[in-house]
Amino acid sequence: GSEAEMSGNGIRCASRVCFEGSFRGRTPLDFVTPGGRFRTENFVDPESGVACVRVFTGRIETNPERVLADGSREPFIDRRLEGEGLDGWGLTGTILSIGNPHLVVTVPDLAKIDLPFLGNALEHHPMFRNRANVSFVQVVDPRTILVQTHERGVGPTLSCGTGMTASTVAQVLSGGVQNGVEITVHTAGGIAWVTPAVTPAEISARLMGNATLVYRGTVGVVVAGGEVRLAPGEPIRRGEVFQEEARCYERLAARSLFDRSVLRGTALAAGAMSDRHS
Repeated sequence: GSEAEMSGNGIRCASRVCFEGSFRGRTPLDFVTPGGRFRTENFVDPESGVACVRVFTGRIETNPERVLADGSREPFIDRRLEGEGLDGWGLTGTILSIGNPHLVVTVPDLAKIDLPFLGNALEHHPMFRNRANVSFVQVVDPRTILVQTHERGVGPTLSCGTGMTASTVAQVLSGGVQNGVEITVHTAGGIAWVTPAVTPAEISARLMGNATLVYRGTVGVVVAGGEVRLAPGEPIRRGEVFQEEARCYERLAARSLFDRSVLRGTALAAGAMSDRHS
């Protein structure tokens, strides 16, 4: 992919590595990103035994002027989406920024969307200044949603932390889920939980999900001109493998209600369960 302002899943992984390494045992931790400052808490979920990280998003914005090409700041909530190839779908969307731009589209049935076409068409829609992450959401009940995200510059992914967060907040704004309570989010990659806090003065949320150690490894890098790249032709050399931790998370991920047939036509369609660690 390409560089993003921040990543909800990436920040959870970074928090776990810091918590186990240079900042051993310290929680909370603060991370400064191009998309803003984010606080994390590391803990072990007592029910599942899975190592988790909670991310506090800070202020979430409705359609800040840097998202749309025309610079509009008018809230974009449940508005009809029009454009080439979109007319027959009858889609409506909500735009939010969690440090990075998101378009959330609510659909009655994820299994009936054309993910490869719609994800790409909406990411590159000319209304966006620098494209957008696109999440398709199916509401199961007021405390449960299914989410599939097409990430900007990447395409369909097994899960997206900021996508899950934006999807939950968008459903609060449209009345699909409850505000101020923990919402369970099911994705192809497993399960996470988002607690939205929507008030007239401010919108924020907490994202909670796993950060699972699968293995440790080493890889060669090349530093040149201020950039760091993987050394060509050098595979990652695996070290310690955390089989029990991985199995513990697999048991939790297997509870996801997500129907992976939604991924048909994408590179993820044949992905194995082990992909969920990514």
